[in-house]
Amino acid sequence: MHVIVFDRNSGGPIRKRRAGHPKSHTGCITCRIRRVKCDEAKPECNRCQKYFGSASSTRCDGYVSRPEPRGLRPLAAAATARRPNASTGTAVPLGLAPIRFTDGRQAHYFRLFCEETAFDLSSGYTVSFWTGIVLQACYKEPCLRKVVIAIAALTRVLKGGLTSNSEYQDPYGDYSYAVKQYGTSLGEIRAATLNGSRKIRTTLIASILVYCFETFHGGGELALSWAYNAVNLMNNWCTRIAKEDTLLIQSSGLVSKPSSPKPSVVEDDLVDIVKGLDSYISWTDPGYSENPEVVDRMRLENHDPYVTMTFDSLDHARNVLGDICRRSSYYLGHADKSLLLSQRDGLLAELLNWEMAYAPILEAASKNQHTFVPANVLQIHALCGIRGLREYESRGEKILPELSTILDRCRSTVLYPHFKTVFVFDMGIIPPLFLLATRCHDVRICEEALQLLKRIIPRREGVWDAATCLKIGQQHLMNLRGNRSLETDRLTLEKKEEDTHPDMWQKFQLLALD
Repeated sequence: MHVIVFDRNSGGPIRKRRAGHPKSHTGCITCRIRRVKCDEAKPECNRCQKYFGSASSTRCDGYVSRPEPRGLRPLAAAATARRPNASTGTAVPLGLAPIRFTDGRQAHYFRLFCEETAFDLSSGYTVSFWTGIVLQACYKEPCLRKVVIAIAALTRVLKGGLTSNSEYQDPYGDYSYAVKQYGTSLGEIRAATLNGSRKIRTTLIASILVYCFETFHGGGELALSWAYNAVNLMNNWCTRIAKEDTLLIQSSGLVSKPSSPKPSVVEDDLVDIVKGLDSYISWTDPGYSENPEVVDRMRLENHDPYVTMTFDSLDHARNVLGDICRRSSYYLGHADKSLLLSQRDGLLAELLNWEMAYAPILEAASKNQHTFVPANVLQIHALCGIRGLREYESRGEKILPELSTILDRCRSTVLYPHFKTVFVFDMGIIPPLFLLATRCHDVRICEEALQLLKRIIPRREGVWDAATCLKIGQQHLMNLRGNRSLETDRLTLEKKEEDTHPDMWQKFQLLALD
């Protein structure tokens, strides 16, 4: 700051820089406004008393009360604190050492997984598994971190819709980077799961992540082998824990949320995710339902179909519906169809009971933009399951009202503004649309189902790809629009279905359940 002073030598005014002094923050309010030095006397400074005089009504304005400094937080508390991510709310444990990435791309894709991919994979269910359990495991196991980096890179590639083989063959492209990260992680996963008290948990998480990558990459057989590994490992572990604790709980009269026998070792959400793979195996492997161990497990999981159900959350309702699906898929896949007939009424009663108990959950969840899609997808799955367990004779025009109801639900879900055409771990809207597009003989329903499938490309749900389902459905529609009449074509198709797979109608509908 400059001031104007009189220069004796020149006889005129000149500008001169004012001498600088440290700025005081403890002076009285009046002196700070006047920009003068305060002597900081209490309760009124002497400078203000001299300036205003004792006869003046204007007094010193006093001092600003300064807040007391905060005490230091204990070191232990600070080390265990958690800082939420600003963009996603994901809790990141501060006590863990910072991750050291080998290059900037690793850091970029890991952050992408934390902020976007993890939420997309959850599809609204078991969000805590992807944003909590998986991320915590990545901090401890570098091999798992490389898999999630590969998944994030691959999903970005698939979202971009590469149009030429050269983009896949580019050694510096995202696709090559994803495959390289995935390849190096496999050897590290084997080494990490050989020893250690956390072997079971690390192996289950690794199996789920590898299954996820392989389904997105198109490796169905390898994905199936890892799903086998996870399911068998979990079942063997649960059996061993039950024998050790001598607490084998048979839920024959109470419908409750499935839980881990030792949540301190393997969390409930992790058990639920692995149980979902059980249904995928039963549909892929025809001989899976004949396994004696599977037979014994399904017998233990039978419920009383007439016990009133109550759900406390969307995930709770999904777990119960998934349990009904797994038992339904087992009975439909079993060679002895008399076993299916003996269990069908009970399973159908359970689904109807579930639908009644789910009504208030659906009503509340449909009002939230984050739960609208997953809540309505569950309702669609239940409708498909009810349709699948009906009598074999209920075909053709007799079931059009029920198929129209399923189509209406699918339409409202796909057209919802917050519906995402991303890659998710669980089956969702694609299997019901595939059912309507390939198993229905009404041209109108088939056409609209195909339009909805086309709208959601490039969405994938586990092994279900919207683009592939669209091609199969278009072929079915061409058959319906052939030279033969619709009725003749319908009877021919039904006769072919009955001669080859008499229970295929039920299986296709129940396939969407879990």
